[in-house]
Amino acid sequence: MIQTNYANEDDLSFLLVNSNDLEEDAYRFLQQYKIEYPCMLDTSSQLYDSYYRSSEAFAPYPVHVVIDRQSRIRYLAFQNDTQGVIAAINAALDDE
Repeated sequence: MIQTNYANEDDLSFLLVNSNDLEEDAYRFLQQYKIEYPCMLDTSSQLYDSYYRSSEAFAPYPVHVVIDRQSRIRYLAFQNDTQGVIAAINAALDDE
């Protein structure tokens, strides 16, 4: 899990936004994958939809967003790309 790789990094925070799911389903997901960082429930998909994406149907993966300390989006993906997220996190931390 990505969070484990950065457990000692004070300048890094994780947040999961669960969209279009019932609260019970989101909670079950958090338990199943042992996710211990904050999770927001976006039942209306307002946050999810605020990021640009093509007119394709709802993506089955969470939106991956890496935001640096200057509030710049460093990475945005609508697919499961762990290596891309890690690379963006490392680049943002190296720039600080």
